[in-house]
Amino acid sequence: MKIKYIAAGMIVSAIAMSSCSDFTEIDAKGKNLLNRTQDLELLLNADYSLRATTMQEVCGDLIYAYSPLSTILKVPVKTTNSIIMGWDEAGHDENLPELTASDEWYSGCYEYIGRIANPILSMVDAADGDGATKAALKAEAYVVRAYFHFLAVQKFAPAYNPATASHTVALSYVKEDQDIKSPTEPVTLDVFYDNIIADLDAADELDALPESAVNQLRFSKPCLYAIRALVHMSMQRYDLAAQDARRALDIKSTVADYNSMLTTCYGGITGAPYQAILRKKLECPEDYFADYNIEFYNTWLNVGQLEPGHLIHDRFNTLNASYEGLMDP
Repeated sequence: MKIKYIAAGMIVSAIAMSSCSDFTEIDAKGKNLLNRTQDLELLLNADYSLRATTMQEVCGDLIYAYSPLSTILKVPVKTTNSIIMGWDEAGHDENLPELTASDEWYSGCYEYIGRIANPILSMVDAADGDGATKAALKAEAYVVRAYFHFLAVQKFAPAYNPATASHTVALSYVKEDQDIKSPTEPVTLDVFYDNIIADLDAADELDALPESAVNQLRFSKPCLYAIRALVHMSMQRYDLAAQDARRALDIKSTVADYNSMLTTCYGGITGAPYQAILRKKLECPEDYFADYNIEFYNTWLNVGQLEPGHLIHDRFNTLNASYEGLMDP
């Protein structure tokens, strides 16, 4: 009876709404109301956040493990950790998709593409605003779309091989004209990368990005060149990568002095003060762009191999100084 009551109520509401539709100016549900350039720009003020744990594990920078690596790598049934830490190519292609049915990296990349880049590209030409602002928004949206497609394909497709890219299936490249009611179709690796380059080239041709962004969560001209350098590197086009890297460095080539980025912390057990590096989000002068990612442990190098005067010697006196009270990283 309750279900019938709710259904009847919905019907009555629908009739009432339709009867007075001539007297309302409410836009249909789901319609994007951002029809001015200053409204569309709000989409670019996102706090991008991706959890890079598996990327760091692949690179060997950070290992999350509560048992010996030999045990993890020899498990009878493959796990995400055994595949990633063991560089298991067959497991990556055959088993990992089933083990990562839900993945923050994947959903995050495509969320930014679908919620930020494509709405801007689909609406900016018809929006109210001046031409220069439209060009800047369009250029930045192209970079956002290219960058997050690039980050997605790094994790979820094989490495680019010029000899096999034309018949290696990658992911879907989602553009602003994609019908959201239709499922996306994956394209081959060469088509996927060509689309990334095409978006970056389109942004470059507009020549509308600022040399210094409003903040480091926004994309600038050196960001464009740095990203295109990374893409060309992945495609083994090293000469083109070098050209783009030089263009980025010609605009901004700052190297930060971490000795000046120190703060005083106090141990949780002894209360003793110690100096630790504080690389403030959005304030490090060497960054072109800051993609927010939190990690709770440092990776320690062999201290004996570090030169005298290195920060690890001077600022971290013991293994547990910076994380006193936690287990060893």
